[in-house]
This record gives sequence, C-alpha cells and structure tokens, in this order.
Amino acid sequence: MGAYTFHKQKPDVLELGSPSKTTGASWVHRSDFCCFPLFLFTMENDPGFQAFMQAQWRFFQEQSTTNSVAPTVGSAGPAPPPALVQTPAVVPAPSQTASRPAPIEGNYTSARSLPTPFNQPLVAPSSYAPFMGATTLAPSSATLNTTHVNQARLANARANRLPRRGGRPSGAMGRQPPTIASGLPDAPSGRLTAASCAYLDDNGVHVFRVTVEFYPPVDPESDQAPVAFSFLKTDCANYLKSVDLCPTYDLPQTFLIVDLIKQAIRDIEHNGYSMPAVRRFGDTTDVSHVQVLRLVNKGKSHKNQIKLVPVTLPSGLTILGLAKDKSRFGGEVSILEHNEGNRLIVRMMPLSYPLLRQEGHIVHSCSSTRFYALFKQDGAHVGTGIEECSGGEEEENDAHAVELLLGVGSSTSIAMPASSSVAGSSVAGSAAAGPSALSSVGLTHLRRFTPPVPRARTAARPRHFSPASPPLARTVTASPATPTSPTPRSRLVLRDITSLRALVPPPPLSISIWSENSPFVQERTTDSTALTMVNFTRSVYIGASANSAAHPPLHVHGANLQAASDTLGRIVDDCGRRGDYSQVLSPSGDRHFSLDTPENAFGHGVEREAWWALFKSMNNSSLVVEGLDGFSTLRPLFPSAVSDRDVPVARLELLRRFGAVSAMLLVAGLYPGRLEPGLFQYIIHQCNINSLHPSFISEWHPSHRLDILNWLELQPDADPSEFQALFINQLNCEASAYAVRDFETHQSVARAFLCNPILGITNPQHPEATAFRQGFELGCNNGFTLPSAIKRFEGGSETFLSSTATSFISDGETLIASLDFLTPSAHILSPWTSLLRDHTGEVDLTFEQVFHNFLKGRGIPCPTQFELSRGSFTRLVDLTHIDSPGFRGQVVAWAATGTPFLASDDRITVAPVSTLDTRYGNSVQNASLYASQGIVCFRTCSRAMYYPVTYVLDLASNNYDHDSEPSSFQNAFDDWMLRQCLVAIGRHSIA
Repeated sequence: MGAYTFHKQKPDVLELGSPSKTTGASWVHRSDFCCFPLFLFTMENDPGFQAFMQAQWRFFQEQSTTNSVAPTVGSAGPAPPPALVQTPAVVPAPSQTASRPAPIEGNYTSARSLPTPFNQPLVAPSSYAPFMGATTLAPSSATLNTTHVNQARLANARANRLPRRGGRPSGAMGRQPPTIASGLPDAPSGRLTAASCAYLDDNGVHVFRVTVEFYPPVDPESDQAPVAFSFLKTDCANYLKSVDLCPTYDLPQTFLIVDLIKQAIRDIEHNGYSMPAVRRFGDTTDVSHVQVLRLVNKGKSHKNQIKLVPVTLPSGLTILGLAKDKSRFGGEVSILEHNEGNRLIVRMMPLSYPLLRQEGHIVHSCSSTRFYALFKQDGAHVGTGIEECSGGEEEENDAHAVELLLGVGSSTSIAMPASSSVAGSSVAGSAAAGPSALSSVGLTHLRRFTPPVPRARTAARPRHFSPASPPLARTVTASPATPTSPTPRSRLVLRDITSLRALVPPPPLSISIWSENSPFVQERTTDSTALTMVNFTRSVYIGASANSAAHPPLHVHGANLQAASDTLGRIVDDCGRRGDYSQVLSPSGDRHFSLDTPENAFGHGVEREAWWALFKSMNNSSLVVEGLDGFSTLRPLFPSAVSDRDVPVARLELLRRFGAVSAMLLVAGLYPGRLEPGLFQYIIHQCNINSLHPSFISEWHPSHRLDILNWLELQPDADPSEFQALFINQLNCEASAYAVRDFETHQSVARAFLCNPILGITNPQHPEATAFRQGFELGCNNGFTLPSAIKRFEGGSETFLSSTATSFISDGETLIASLDFLTPSAHILSPWTSLLRDHTGEVDLTFEQVFHNFLKGRGIPCPTQFELSRGSFTRLVDLTHIDSPGFRGQVVAWAATGTPFLASDDRITVAPVSTLDTRYGNSVQNASLYASQGIVCFRTCSRAMYYPVTYVLDLASNNYDHDSEPSSFQNAFDDWMLRQCLVAIGRHSIA
C-alpha cells in the first residue's frame, strides 16, 4: 500500500473554493503554495498510473496558465468545458482581509466527481481495480453519491426538534407505537371511566350509581390521614359498608352534591352516628362541618397511595360535574367495580372529631382509631392485630328511654325535582331543580344497597351486611319541611340490601356459640317507662306518630273481607317502598276498617280479621318451611343470591309485606301463626346470634337444646355417629361426613344445628332475609322501629314473645279457659235444659258441656256433609291441620274475634239465645229466619258468639243411627258448629 502526494511550486495554484452558480465549484488564485488532494491507492509503483498522473498534471498546468490572464471580449482563448463555466473570484490585495465565505446552502460536491477534462480522453489502466468498486474512486471515472452529506444536515436543521420529555409541553404528542392491523377490532382498554357508572332509567333520565364513602374524621393529635385506596379499594368500601358509613344511591346526573352531603349526614345519623355540635352564626343551612374529599397526588413512591384533602365545592355542582372533574374526583381510583354496574365513589369526611356511635347504653368513639389502624396505607394487606375497642361510657338519663323507643334522626328521604329532559350543563340542570331540591319538593325514599361482591381483586370481608341492588319500585313521598302542592317527580332509588332508614346492621355469625366468651345480656326495663301488654299497642301507635310529619290515615274499605285485605296489602306495600310504616301505625283516631255489606260491618273486629286474612294469604310453603316442634321459619327460594338483583322484585316485596304483617300482629298482642320465636328474637337484637342463648332455646325447644349441648361436650376427635338423625334432619348429610374435623369445624357444626332450623336463612346479608327484616322493623320517618319498642317491654323481648305466644290456641282447653259462657235466668234456662236432657237421655247434660265437648274434639265429624259444604269455606283456613287438637278452638276464636289467637286478657262470650233476644238478629222476623237455618251470630268487635237454642233442641230431638252421618247428637252438634265457624270466617253472618 502506498500514498502519493504531488506538489508544484508555482505562484498560481488551483484550489477548491466557494461554489459557482453553474457547477457548484470556483477557481481561486493563490501565490504562496499549491495543494492537491491526497489519493490513496493499493498499488505503490504502477507505471500506467504514473503516466496517467503526468498527463493530468500537464493538463492542469496549461489550464492554470490560461486562467491567469483575465479574458476579454472576443478573445479566442480556450473556454472551459460547458459544465465548468465559471465566474472568476476577485482576489483581494495582500493588505486586505479576505471576505468571509458565504454559508453553504447547496449540495456538497467532492473533487473526485469532477467531469472529464475538455479534449482530454481518460485512459484508466486495467490495473486500477485492485478491489471491487475501486474504479469508482478515480477522478471523473464515475459520479459518487455524496449529495446526502448536506441534505441530511439541512433537513435536520430545518426540522422542529421535539423538546425533552421532562419538559415537553402539554400539547406535544409522542410517536405512536406500532399497532395491530387496521382490519382487526380494537382491543378493550380495560380502563375504568365514570361513564361506566351511569345508565338510562325507565323514564329516560341519566342516572349515576353513586357510593358515598364517609371517612371518619382524623384525630388532630395523631398522624392519621385520609387516603384514596387503589389496591384496597374494595376492602375499604366493604369495611365502611359493614359499619354503615357507605350508603349507596342511584342519582340523576343533575342532582346537587350539596344535597348528597345532607342526605349522607342523615343516613349515618339514622345508623346511630353523631358528631360534635357545630356552632353556627346567623341563619344558615349550609353544610360546613362535612366536606367532600378531593384527590391531591400519589404521595411517596414506595407507598403509591393518593392523598385526600377536604375541599369546599360550589353550591351548583352536580353529580355530572363532579364526575367530569377527573383530576380531583375522577379516575380509576374513584370507580368501584361491581357485577351489577360500576359505581362512582364520592368521599366525604366530617371536620369535627370524634365521630360517635351509640349502641344500646354504650357510646363508641373509636371509629377513627379503628379505621385508620386497619387501613394505614395502600398495600396488599389490611391492618391486622387491631384490638377491639371497648366502646365508650354508659349513659343513662331520662331521655334515653324515649330515644330507645323513637330512635334518632329525622327524615330519610331525598327529594327529586320533576324530570322532563336532561340539561346539557350540569350546573344549569341543578339550577333548574331549584336552590335546594330537599326543601322544594316531596321527599322520596331511597333503598340501601346490598354490599357488593368484589370481582377479582380482593376478597370481600364485610363484617355486617350492607349492600347493593337494582332500582326497585319502592318509593313513596313523605311530607317536606314546608307544605307544598303535589308536583310530579322522578323516583330516586337507593340500592342496598336495606332500608335507608337506619336498619342496624347485623353482626357476623361467630364460629362458636354458647361459650363463656359470647355472653348475652338482655336489655330490661324495670322503671315506670316499661311497656306492658295493656299499653303496648297504644304506645307503639303514639311512638310511631310522635314528632313526625302528617301522614295519610289508615282507611281500609272493601266489598268483602278479601277485598279489604287486598287493599290493606297494597297499603303495606306502599309503606315498604317508602320505608315509612307510619300509616299502618296510625293512632286509633286515624284507623277505620269497614266492609260494604248489607249490615255495614266496621270496627276493630274487622281490622283484626283483615290483618289475619292478609297474613294467612301469605303464610304458605313459598315463604315458610317447617322447623322445630311444629314451628316454621323462612324458606329461601334463591339461596345463592348475593344481592337484590338476584331475587325478583315481587319476591322481595312479598317478604317485606310478610315481615310487616307479622309485626302488626305482634303489635296487636297476637302471635303470627307458628312462626319461629327464635327468628323474631334474632331480628329484635340486630341479628345477634348470642341472643339465641340456651335459656331461650330451652323455653321453646328443650330437646334441641339438649342435642346441641351434647354435641358441644363431644370431643372433636370423637365418633359423631350417635348424632346421625340430627345430621340428616338439619344438615341433610351423613354424620360420617364430619368424622374428621378440627375444633373450629366442630364449633361450626354446633352453630349450624342452632341456626338452620330456627333462622332458615342463616346469612343475615341474604336479600330475602333482609327484605323480611325490613318489613318486620316497621321503621318510620321519625326513627321509630318495632324492635326498639319491644326492648322497652317489661321483662325484655323474651317476656314479650312468651306473652304473645300464649295467645296461640294449642288445644280446646286453652280456649275453654278464656270463655265466658253465658246462660239465661233460671226460669228460662230450666225448660231448655229439661228438653235437652229429655231428647238426649243424659240427665246431667248442659249446653255449656255440649260446647266444651265440641272444642275438645278433633277431626271431621261428618265427612260426607263436610265435603258437600267445602266449597263455601274460605281459602284462608288451612284444612290440613283439621286433625290437630287446637283446630276447633282456633276456628271458633277466628270466627268470634277475627284471629285464631287470644291475648292473655281477652275473653270470648258464648251464649245460647232465643229468637227473641236482641243480641241475635236485628229483628224478630229475621231472627226466626236465621234460627231456622241454624245460623250462628258472630260479633267480632265485641268478641262474642250467639247460637239459637231452638236449632240445638231440634238436633237433640232427632233419632240417630250409629252407622250413618251424623251418628249422635254430639256428632251432629260438632258438624253443625264446625261448618258454621268455617263459613263465618272471612264473612259476617249477622250484624
């Protein structure tokens, strides 16, 4: 390899200078030195190449000499090649400074790409190809592609440079990554948006599913701080639901956030919470002590949790406006996933510490401590090892009894403006609703949401039942603060497996039962405020209407008993939709029941009969299942349901009605059929399993209590085969299935033995159990609930249930003890008695004895005649129990009083009368007609029955064959009296 450099000491040299307008090159004169480019070759001593270079040198020397003299017009000197027409540059004087070359604006041309010299053929030796492509390096042998040198630089200089990523302006867009083929469908992004929380209801109104998370206030002396959780979002929501701090609503997009705050405050107050009083200056209704929490930032990188701070919102902000503000209230952290539809989370927090909650005589102030200890940071685990708080201090005062009876809180409804169309602007839509929808139109009940079941994030661990459910048509209107004329309104529904009113959430079912660690202390009232069976009904009516707005009176009218009970059922359903049973608990002056019969029956007897007819129309196998010792409990038709959406609306309304009607019978001092007393005890004490303690169970099911105690005494490793019958009856499996078990399994089996036959639906969060509990509580707008009144009963709930259950007629002797058998004076009775004894041949027989014998009998006396009359019997009576010992006593009480029960102080008057007696028939002519047909006169209001003595004497005078029907006088009397009672039930024989 070698390199050749040629130097020529001539005063005039050729140098590559600034480009010309024609070829991009220029000729510049220099006098100090001459310089040629360096050429690298692969052959060091090539003769052919040396000859070529010498020829080139001579050509450049001649060309340089020619250009040293300025050309003149008309000179015949040799001109440069056409491609090299040049404009000679002016050479400055040696004393002058050379001007700065013009900037390069064109393409760069290398000297190696010069064209072939004029009249000089190029002879390139064959040896000038030592390697592939070497011939292209010879001068003018080929044109090299060097245009990219300046093009790339100029293109780069003219381009708009992207700023640094750290300082990129908000409008700059990065390069889009490669995507899949355009013909394929777009893959789902998987991101949660506020749009997924909205839907269009039946009225065409855009509605948002909203979940309010009411954070406990922070302790000013601690390091507590509210955080919006991402990983623990579902856990946090479930915990707040378990402690009744997470109500759920379905709200139109124009609903004001201010009104939502007010409603949330009322909800938690109904659940027993209270906050320190806030001093207010002037006449104002603004809410300042509870504020919405907004997102701040993601906090420290190692925690990756979003901080929250309170913020004051404009009064006109709506749900839609809040959902659009992604930076402060939106984003995926504010969307709660649920299989019934995602929910928009609105976080609130009171600014006054502490948040108190009253449970019985205990006031708890540990809400903040427990919440912020459980949820310290957004991680993979919820805080553990938290000690249970002992609660607070016991408070006893004169007002406590009133609070227990009436509850706390105020209205439980949200008003909705008339909805015609959805406004385009959220603020404008709210303004159209008025300054405060809560005070401008009627209030509409909201139904609480059942706790959502998390999809695939974290396991749900609700301590209590809570939430989520579809919008049900259970809405009614309570009176607003200021009387207004009725206005159209759209119905607003609150989801959640409970009533908006303060259904106290049930505690969890503990694993162990009847242990020393789970004692139950029944609340007993021994002072003068205690209620008794004498004043219980009246006290309930007064408590339900005290301090409450006016409600419609209870007026029930029907063409017959069936029509009246149907009307009463619709009223109960409307109360359930409102969540306010004040109407059915109206005081005596506002209660009126009547039947449009020729006799125009009305009064308390018609009311009792209507309630019991309504109860019997529902007390069937679709609602109850047989339990222990002849009692029945709830039957779940949808055992796998987790929310209201899994159960038909009609089923939930039926269960809610069933619970309300059962409660109304208890209010009247009557026990509802053979429903399990343990079910009522469990509901009265907020679903506390410890309320079913051994003493209570022994009163109603002594043998079952003994079975459970024997199981608890059995060791976990012992053979369970001796409990084979118990396993089959209660768990529907063989005892061998539990042959291998640990201690917790052993305790769980005992709990199943207790709960399955008594509760029926053992999960208190089950939608069907919740619906029945909602109706049974008979909640009113003023905070009253039936369990609060029962707890005020003298001796507690156990005494109350025992007192009402004694009204059940189990046999004839039970009714006989409550009968007042009236007989006329001796001069009238003696001839009747003499005729009765003469006809029957029994010298000691009396009318009273004949009636008692009827009550002590059982079964159908004359099957043939009974079947002929079966079509005239009401369907309210279940004839399958006709062989039971108490059936005849029940139908007598039912026909005489309106219900097949007798309270402890109730008496039934029974008397044989003549047709001249004014108590039998409204005239002598009608009385004679009634007596000839053997019609018994039942007067339900006065709890009395009168039967014609002439018809009885006619029966006694007949001759009977033992092989025919009837076979005897007593048999004929039993058949006649039984059919008269069954025909009279649901009707009124005589006014």
